[in-house]
Amino acid sequence: MTSLDVKVWGVRKRDTKTPSYGVRWSVAGNVFSDSFRTKALADHYRAKLMSAMRGGEEFDTESGLPASMEQKKSPLSWYDFALRYLAMKWPHAAPNTRDGINESLTSVTMELLLERPGRPSDEEIRKALRNWAFVLPGPNEREVPDNVRNILHWVAKACRPLADLAEPATARAVLDGLKLKLDGTAAAAETVRRKRRTLVNAANYAVDLGELRENPITAVRWQKPKVSNQVDPRVVANPEQARNLLAAVSYVGGYRRARGRRLVGLFAAMYFGGLRPAEAVGLVETDLVLPAQGWGSALLHRTRLSVGKQWTDSGRLTTTAGSRIGRPRTFGVCPSRPSSSPCCASTWPRSARRETAGSSSVRRVRSSRPRPTTACGKRLGFWRFRRPSQPRRSRVGRTTSGTRRCRRGSMPEWIRLRLRSALATVLRSC
Repeated sequence: MTSLDVKVWGVRKRDTKTPSYGVRWSVAGNVFSDSFRTKALADHYRAKLMSAMRGGEEFDTESGLPASMEQKKSPLSWYDFALRYLAMKWPHAAPNTRDGINESLTSVTMELLLERPGRPSDEEIRKALRNWAFVLPGPNEREVPDNVRNILHWVAKACRPLADLAEPATARAVLDGLKLKLDGTAAAAETVRRKRRTLVNAANYAVDLGELRENPITAVRWQKPKVSNQVDPRVVANPEQARNLLAAVSYVGGYRRARGRRLVGLFAAMYFGGLRPAEAVGLVETDLVLPAQGWGSALLHRTRLSVGKQWTDSGRLTTTAGSRIGRPRTFGVCPSRPSSSPCCASTWPRSARRETAGSSSVRRVRSSRPRPTTACGKRLGFWRFRRPSQPRRSRVGRTTSGTRRCRRGSMPEWIRLRLRSALATVLRSC
């Protein structure tokens, strides 16, 4: 029904934590309201209501809006919008970021599927979305198996419209779904925050395209999971355990293949220098200054990341990227403890020294087989040869000298954060 009995009140500021302004009006005795972030937006919306009322337009008694202001729901589905968003983000995203966007879009899409006849299993839908839909080139630009194409066709028909995200109940249901893993248990806090961050960014892109009036995700009163950045001192290796670990690593493999010596250099650089695994693998001979005595240094200008073939532009398992220290085309100098100099120097075999006499691009940490070297100890074959004498995860409340320096505040912030990450990585591998 429609009515000409319309009253519009003035804009008023709402008493909320986030500043907002409300517009109230009534149609045939039914009161309606809407809120806006700024007073200018609220005044503009009220002016449109007043213009329609003075022009003699009839207002709908259910929506409270005249025909000229009623918003038609966009026919664009979430699945089609997600493909457009992925095509926008993919060229400028790092390989691991592409993997994270793919996982986030898959989780959101699973929450926005309607019940339709012929629904495939959830596992089949996830595999089709992860491996074929949310990667570039897309499913319309390459050959896709018939069963996968049928699954994606069903998803395109069963996915809800993008405009449904504007409903608070729908947005909250999607956010609640991000908190759960596939087995129904609670997901890690960092995983939930990463997926929500992708969803918020996608909603902002929808606002830029004019598909949504404002970001509906940020308006939902939803408590974010808290992420703990503290390191459990019970799982931090003390100096004695670190020396035992390096000694055990040296026994891996045969002498000629030098697998153990390479791994000693890898873990010594991570422990004493605070390097990330990918940064340690990306080191080359000319990046290191290893004096016989005193502190050395390492130029961290690139990392050698281990990712999947579908996330890299080259189609290879590994990719080379700039270091996270500083801006692109800058160099980060990481101090190396004196104890690590002999370990790193001994990992460079004589044959490799002869090979690098006229070259500066050979890596310090290499695989003993003709395949890409990764930062993972399992790929290098170390953990298959783990000896019974090798130290396992520590439960002793002892800390390293680096951790003690962090507590005294005598170390720069960026070194402190990198050292904690490196120590936690070493212990997770034990």
